[in-house]
Amino acid sequence: GALASQGKLNLVLVILVASLANLAGSLIAFWLTRRYGERVVMSRFGRWLGLSRGHLKLADRFFSRFQKVGEVGEYALYKINPQ
Repeated sequence: GALASQGKLNLVLVILVASLANLAGSLIAFWLTRRYGERVVMSRFGRWLGLSRGHLKLADRFFSRFQKVGEVGEYALYKINPQ
């Protein structure tokens, strides 16, 4: 953002690359936890990333609390783009 504001980088390209990097990281994390479950979070790799059992409990509590909001959003997205 700072370099783009100075004209040294293209802002659209910066946003695109950052978005793709975020998506790639999220997909990798999703795949790892889908395949290996809690073992990844509780492993040395998870601790290296700063994750703990408390983080896992917090995420579970968050998603159980706001599950209905996610379902409504998912339903709305399906209605917008049914496949």
